[in-house]
Amino acid sequence: MTVGAEAEAPKPDSQVLAIALDMPTEGRNEAVQDPTALPNDAIGGDASSSTLNLCRVGQAGIVTAVSRLDALGDRLAELGLTPGARVQVVRRAPFGGPILLRVRDYLLTVRHAEAATIAVQLSAARQS
Repeated sequence: MTVGAEAEAPKPDSQVLAIALDMPTEGRNEAVQDPTALPNDAIGGDASSSTLNLCRVGQAGIVTAVSRLDALGDRLAELGLTPGARVQVVRRAPFGGPILLRVRDYLLTVRHAEAATIAVQLSAARQS
């Protein structure tokens, strides 16, 4: 133990992540919502709502909300996961590993926990 040194309190995960990404941690009070989101029956029949972590390989849909309220939520938005964006599950790693998504014109991998915070309106037909 050193004389005069106090133990530093651990920082919340959002602050640690923000420091690692060099992003501010303030001003995250609301989830990003799509004000033009269509009800299930407006997309063409049996479309349903889900989160990306529950989608099977090949399923596609439209992002309706991202419920992360921290720097990571902002980063997901910067990467194109915004309300109205079309997204498709391309591949899933076993045992709850990362999920490979096709977003806009590129491929993006997200953790299972991050995918659980992204709400989507699934398309009626399965995409391949």
